[in-house]
Amino acid sequence: MVTFFPSESNVRVLKSVLMSEFGMRSAHASEAIASFLGFGSHAAFKSRTKLTQSATVYEVDFEKFTERCVALGYDFDSSEYLPLAMTGIEWPEPVWRLFKKRDQEGRNSWFYECDRRDVPFIVISKARKYCTVEWDHISMDSHYDSLARGAFGGELGRVLLRNYQLIANGMEPKSYFNGGALVGEVTGLTEPGARQIANMLAFYLYPGNLSGRLEQAA
Repeated sequence: MVTFFPSESNVRVLKSVLMSEFGMRSAHASEAIASFLGFGSHAAFKSRTKLTQSATVYEVDFEKFTERCVALGYDFDSSEYLPLAMTGIEWPEPVWRLFKKRDQEGRNSWFYECDRRDVPFIVISKARKYCTVEWDHISMDSHYDSLARGAFGGELGRVLLRNYQLIANGMEPKSYFNGGALVGEVTGLTEPGARQIANMLAFYLYPGNLSGRLEQAA
């Protein structure tokens, strides 16, 4: 799973990449980003983000992105290049951070950033051989508890476990899931697997995503 948090600063960086690496015009880059996030147009994307008050993470759709770019007159296939390029971008507002296991200063700095942005604390700790993904709602206000406990009919913890199993099956035999909706960790992961798990957690745990789940259930 690849996710994207479309803050103004993150969109600006992605748009710059599309214009410099793909030679896209500014307006076309905006339309491509909207399709990348599952919207039919840039106007639809802007309308939705105006209605969403809380931070929302989107699972990206490279196929729709490519289709939109081809429709706009660009002759290329993003299926390989863009996913690779995205893993190397230093986003101004990431949804998770990766640190070496002993980098407590980095973890502390990331916690304060999560607290400032009012988003969940999701971090990858990298040891010599394996990575651990951790998540915690301690950076959120008390309203987040009710969102997390109510999402998926109170079954958010099971949803996270199931999605971990789908990602880890066959590729992460030494990993172990221990946690629930509000706090937990996955140990024994390779770095690629840890990145996928961290993206999955952000997709389900960011407050805008939880609010959307409750709206769908209402």
